[in-house]
Amino acid sequence: LLLLNMFLLITAFSYSDQEIDNLNNLLKNANVLDKNTITSPKVEVKINQSENPGIKSSELFKEPEKKYTNETLVGLKKLFDKNSDFATISEYIDQNIKKSDKNTADEMIMMYEKYYYAIPVTTDLFINDEELIDKKFGPLVLEEAKKYNNDYTELIKNYNAVENLELRDFLKSLYTRNLSLTYGKGYFYFTVNYDKLQTYSEYLSNDMISYLQYSDNEIRRPAAANSQIIVPINELINRILIAEDAISKSKNSELKKEFSKMVIFHFENLILGVADTPVFNYDTRHINDDFLASYKTYISKNGVFKSEMEKYLNNLSKSNYDKTSQTYSEQVNFINKITSYYKLSKDETFQ
Repeated sequence: LLLLNMFLLITAFSYSDQEIDNLNNLLKNANVLDKNTITSPKVEVKINQSENPGIKSSELFKEPEKKYTNETLVGLKKLFDKNSDFATISEYIDQNIKKSDKNTADEMIMMYEKYYYAIPVTTDLFINDEELIDKKFGPLVLEEAKKYNNDYTELIKNYNAVENLELRDFLKSLYTRNLSLTYGKGYFYFTVNYDKLQTYSEYLSNDMISYLQYSDNEIRRPAAANSQIIVPINELINRILIAEDAISKSKNSELKKEFSKMVIFHFENLILGVADTPVFNYDTRHINDDFLASYKTYISKNGVFKSEMEKYLNNLSKSNYDKTSQTYSEQVNFINKITSYYKLSKDETFQ
């Protein structure tokens, strides 16, 4: 569940309004979008969890409600149904995961993540936390995070090292509730603390551990921010290949789906680029060397979509790798082929 809203937020930060309109129109024509469209981010004074780079709207994940018979899972779902606070939920997980089999333990983590990302924007579950950051701890958190290279998950994990006692207690409460923070465009956002969830690794399957590690990296080292791809372009290839490998090895259908969403997400950045990190040079309209090199790397690594990438590069080569009137359509069609391959519905990807 990690990346859909991250993609939406990055896209909104990365393009002008006109570019967003053009992108929406093209994606609709390619049958990638339906009713929903990409929009510019709303600027709000207080924390809004729906704008969190790692938070998705529950409307985008309409799935048949599962029927649980396992006593532990039934008990956890009852807490969700009552909109219990995260302290209560996290305590329940901590007490029960240690005596569960790996399948049950995995499901508890998936349930926790889905519950978090399905919380309505209008919830008051985080109202006290929002007020504390907005009015009291914001500047302190920014300053303390510098000690950890602005890694807020690492700061929260090391709450005991914070000298300000009130801030220490606040960070501890986040850690206890399996929550973390991200920061961007002048605002703090809550997210799932995937690093904290890894403390349950001995009770989880290898598939789930891989998923938590991958998600943790996505939250702490996002691929794009402030209209730029902020990791080396080849790092996008690495993340795609890791996700593809996880899909091939996983026995968990839900995790396979989540990794497939990640594959699509990173191909989005890789094939479409973002405003200040374009695939094609704005002046010369020629493909930028790092993108072209990464495409060839993907082919050399025998990625799942090697043949599609070869066809895509062959089409580009016909125009000497210059951007043409057909290029954008070819880019979107490439992404659409991947979506079809993983049999994802339109509302499970990057609307």
